[in-house]
Amino acid sequence: MNRFAALIDALVFMPSRNGKIRLLVDHFATTPDPDRGWALAALTGALSFREAKPAAIRELAATRVDPELLALSYDYVGDLAETVALIWPERPAIWAERANSLPPSLNEVVEGLQAAKRGQVMGLVEGWLDTLDSSGRFALLKLITGALRIGVSARLAKTALAEWGRAARPEVSVDDVEEVWHGLSAPYTELFAWLEGRLGRPAAGSGAGFRRRRIAPRSTLPPMPRNGNGTASACRWWRAAGSGGSTAAPATTCRGLSRTSSIT
Repeated sequence: MNRFAALIDALVFMPSRNGKIRLLVDHFATTPDPDRGWALAALTGALSFREAKPAAIRELAATRVDPELLALSYDYVGDLAETVALIWPERPAIWAERANSLPPSLNEVVEGLQAAKRGQVMGLVEGWLDTLDSSGRFALLKLITGALRIGVSARLAKTALAEWGRAARPEVSVDDVEEVWHGLSAPYTELFAWLEGRLGRPAAGSGAGFRRRRIAPRSTLPPMPRNGNGTASACRWWRAAGSGGSTAAPATTCRGLSRTSSIT
């Protein structure tokens, strides 16, 4: 969890797009599976925890600090995760145990929340908040509420993933990642194994896969003249183009022209 928290902190304070890509590339290169896969899922919006609601987190925080102070702090900060991460009090007994208690891994958090029942979720969250520092608490709360808002889009995360993968597979592009993406699920172990050169390209799934929309080629028809006799000009244009489509409307229009109209 500490690595994910460090990544979130760095991305929040990195204004440059290329800088964010470098941070993501470094994270993918130095973080083992499945934690890097869960981080990628969080960044691309592929994670959701139905039982962990912002209202429940606010109620939990209100059991540890004065509710009025929490409300005023939230009103001032404007972000629930940041407010709770900063205002969350350390229990005195925790200090004696912290030397022997390690913060949870990202995989532990995700699997714990996915397996927990509704009545167990806030107990897990409270225990994790007690073992994390303010940065870790911020990352944890952002993760479970699904509202990262750190300036990283799904496309940017996939771009960084493709850039990292080109170290082992120079031919890989972000479009290649997009094509196989919809056939995979978090924590994307197959995807990382492919980009590291350990496995072949993952199957795109049973459907047609993802293909980027192509812009249709421009028409080869010459531009229609704008000056002169409107109908005659349109007919000259149509005949010069060889009636390159349905001829019904132009034929009807051009048939009514007199022989004195110059349309050749």
